[in-house]
Amino acid sequence: MYDSKITQKVNYYLILNYRLAKMKRELSYVDVSRISTYVEAMGVDFYDVQVEIVDHIASEIEMQLEAFPEQKFQEVFDETLANFGDFDTIVFEKQSQVMRQYNHYFRQTIKAFFKWPRIVFTASLILLCYIVLTIAPSSIIEIVKDVLFWGSMGLVFGYCGLTYWRNHRQYHKLCTTHILGWFPLFVQFPQGLIWLTKYAEKYREEYPLMFAFVYSLSFIAIWAFIESYEKIRSYGREKYLKVLWQ
Repeated sequence: MYDSKITQKVNYYLILNYRLAKMKRELSYVDVSRISTYVEAMGVDFYDVQVEIVDHIASEIEMQLEAFPEQKFQEVFDETLANFGDFDTIVFEKQSQVMRQYNHYFRQTIKAFFKWPRIVFTASLILLCYIVLTIAPSSIIEIVKDVLFWGSMGLVFGYCGLTYWRNHRQYHKLCTTHILGWFPLFVQFPQGLIWLTKYAEKYREEYPLMFAFVYSLSFIAIWAFIESYEKIRSYGREKYLKVLWQ
């Protein structure tokens, strides 16, 4: 008798949980597409920000549908959007959230860059620069200056052009384009080399090791920046654009 009551109570809770599970309404692909269309129509340019906003709105709608299963999707959809108030504030918050992720990953890739075997490469480059500055005649330094300037100028404008083309040709733009705010400093790199070489011509006999350090670390820093930007761009596209195929 006692066991029978326990069994009945267990069965009652099983049935109740089953009914609650049936009552829970999850958004379909069509529903999420409607949210995505709405977010895009609101002028959100970056696809990764769109994904974060769509996920946020979808979660809110699912919570409301679970709490009020008798309501229609369109009613919950309209009420949820009305509760957000200023849509620009949500865009700003989500864009800041995405950029914090990118900046964190960017710092990680920069730190990871300065590890073995690049430490050995950096030391070798410093040694090479030191040898050139101590034994090379002034005529050779002048040639090296021209090569460094035009070579770095070609690298900078070639890479900036490639980056601009990729970021504006691709259909789904990501927030990684904001990191291009660093590029004005990047463009000044060739001029910085000319300025550094002028001082090296005058003082390389007195401070050859210092100039070797500055030359080497300048090239390493540019290399680290380019590699880290490429990694963060791949990270963003892999993380957000794969949503398209799910």
